[in-house]
Amino acid sequence: MDNSATVFNQVLILFLIMFVGFIAKKADIINNTVSKKLSELLLKITNPLLVLSSFQVDFSRDILNNIIIVFLFAVIVNTVSILLGQLLFVKHEAERKKIMKFSAVYSNCGFMGFPVLESLFGKTGILYGSIFVAVFNIFLWTNGVAIFSSKGKLDKASLKKIALNPGIITVLIGIILFAFSVRLPGPVAKAVDL
Repeated sequence: MDNSATVFNQVLILFLIMFVGFIAKKADIINNTVSKKLSELLLKITNPLLVLSSFQVDFSRDILNNIIIVFLFAVIVNTVSILLGQLLFVKHEAERKKIMKFSAVYSNCGFMGFPVLESLFGKTGILYGSIFVAVFNIFLWTNGVAIFSSKGKLDKASLKKIALNPGIITVLIGIILFAFSVRLPGPVAKAVDL
């Protein structure tokens, strides 16, 4: 199967899952509380474990070089996006300008991106994707928050969110495990892979 068919199939699967969620919400099987808890489960447990399992590969100079390239690419892409957001929405009224800039720069790249990356490139795709998303999250919790803050600056709460972000913490742990070729014990690795 070629890449476009693989991506199409993965996106179709994701839309079918979303459709089931939509029906479950309409049938009141999933209420707002359940929806919030499922999102927390995804953000704080499922995605971090997926990222951690993607770093369970033997150390290789090629992978390390690619991690550095993805990191630099993510910094460049996010910086250029911020600059374009500044230029494109100059003529809008202040509050609308904030919303437009934020919406143009910050997407939902993890939830949809990880399944597509895994279908195309396996766990290595998730490894590289998690590096991109970690950089994205740092920009989100710095520049993204600054866009909406009254003073245009960061507060301590935003810095705390960066430091305690499960995705960023997991990437840092994953990089350490990768760099020292540390493998999780068998049962733990199996549980993380699920």
